[in-house]
Amino acid sequence: MTPAAAGDLPPDRCCGDPAVTGVVVTAARLVLFPVAAAATGAGLVAWRAPGKKATSGGQHFAAGVVFAALAGEVLPDLRGEGHLGAVLVGFTVGVGLLLALGGLRTAPGSGHSW
Repeated sequence: MTPAAAGDLPPDRCCGDPAVTGVVVTAARLVLFPVAAAATGAGLVAWRAPGKKATSGGQHFAAGVVFAALAGEVLPDLRGEGHLGAVLVGFTVGVGLLLALGGLRTAPGSGHSW
């Protein structure tokens, strides 16, 4: 059995609908840069492992991006829905737990907390 050509598909199928094709092309364009950046970063790390300062800088940058997304996108919506208080309590408890767990962790042989 041979596969049907794109023109033989019913109009409700993906390849026969120009609107769906346009959405797929737009989505592919939107994810092209992040995918290329991830592949480039993975290649660089495979070639040469980053040092402690570069790793720490990357992690802090990622944390800043998450905070910016929360402040700019999520929190205004939650304030409008009336759930902001619960989110702030949960966020505060989460940060406190993170700091408490970080205080319990010590590096072997270093004698200090990370």
